[in-house]
Amino acid sequence: MGLSVFAASKLGLVSRSTLIRLGVSEPSGRTLGHLDELCSWEPGSAAAVLFGGEPAAREEDALPRPAYDPDADDDYGCLIRAVEARLRELGMSKVAFARESGLSRSTLVTLGRRGYRPTPRTLELLDTYLLWVRGSALAVLKGGRPVSDVARIAAL
Repeated sequence: MGLSVFAASKLGLVSRSTLIRLGVSEPSGRTLGHLDELCSWEPGSAAAVLFGGEPAAREEDALPRPAYDPDADDDYGCLIRAVEARLRELGMSKVAFARESGLSRSTLVTLGRRGYRPTPRTLELLDTYLLWVRGSALAVLKGGRPVSDVARIAAL
């Protein structure tokens, strides 16, 4: 993936200390699940690798990946503007989006305020319900651009 341990840990799935300890101590099942997510592997792949197997890449990896600098500062305003623009494109209100996605209506308002940082799950929900390719919300937060999930849009 071309990420340093530090950059990978900044994605919020696995801590830097856990990444450094890989190979020294056996990771928990939860950590293995986070490693699958971090590496875009099918669930169970990290456990397979632990026992000498091969990882299975997710099918969605054939989709274009959003480009961004993982070391860039978080730009909450950029993320909020991109979400609002996407909601307009989809003809969806914030209320409808909150109802569909399970995110509270105040989530977008509080981004970057009072130390609120979006969790990986929040970013995943944004990608899913805005019909963006996985990782787009994080890319926007880091100053990049979202990538539309054309396959899911066409299926609608």
